[in-house]
Amino acid sequence: AARGDLWLETEIIRLQQEFDKSPSTAHFTLRAELIDAHTHGLLAWREFDVSMPAASDSPQGGVVAANQAVQSALTELTAFCAEAARSAQARP
Repeated sequence: AARGDLWLETEIIRLQQEFDKSPSTAHFTLRAELIDAHTHGLLAWREFDVSMPAASDSPQGGVVAANQAVQSALTELTAFCAEAARSAQARP
């Protein structure tokens, strides 16, 4: 078993294809909280909100755009976690 000093809680707030304009847009919102595993204290939190235009107003276009939006949010999440972990380690 791995021992960890931090844990990451995530919640998908929204994953939808919006047709209010053309081309349609995939919208993805993710909430993340980084928590100290020992004290259960919240170290940092952030919401990632990403929209990507679809290549077409079809299910396939929506899936591709949704995948791009999720990938973008996960890239941002990775940077957020790295920075928050560095900040947590720097605290006395």
